[in-house]
Amino acid sequence: LAEADEPYLAWQRLSASLEGRAELRGADWYVLGRIAEGYGLRDDAIAAYRRVEPPKGLPFVPSDHDLALRRLRVLGVTP
Repeated sequence: LAEADEPYLAWQRLSASLEGRAELRGADWYVLGRIAEGYGLRDDAIAAYRRVEPPKGLPFVPSDHDLALRRLRVLGVTP
């Protein structure tokens, strides 16, 4: 939903998925970054993307970290 430019719906879905968890994971930070971008909150998006940790090992698909690095470049920021 965040990728489809539906930040409000993405926030609802993300907040529901966070119930019962104490900490955010990498994919959560990526989604928060996309939500922030959807609302025009560039600095908040950058801060969220920078919290996405690189994967351990070699992933076979693009990781949330790879996606976050791509969004940082789109925003004109050095990862």
